Amino acid sequence: MNKLSFILVCSVFINVLLALHLVKVRWENVQLNENIEALTIQNNKVLELHTKLITELNILNSNAKNENIDKEKKKKIENDE
Repeated sequence: MNKLSFILVCSVFINVLLALHLVKVRWENVQLNENIEALTIQNNKVLELHTKLITELNILNSNAKNENIDKEKKKKIENDE
C-alpha cells in the first residue's frame, strides 16, 4: 500500500508540473502572437512608406521633370544675359 501511495503522489505531482508547464507555454504563445501582430502592422507601415519613397524617387528622376528643370535653368541664363 505504501508503494501505491508513493506512485499516486508522484503521478499527481507530475500532472501538476505538466499543467503549470502547459499554462506557461500557452502564455508564451499569446505573447508571441501579439508580437507578430505588432510586427505585421509595423511592416505594413514600412512597406507603405517604401512605396511612397519609390514613387517620389521615380518622379524626381523622370525625364519630364529633368527637362522642366533644364528649361527653367536655360530661361534663367537667357534672362541674365
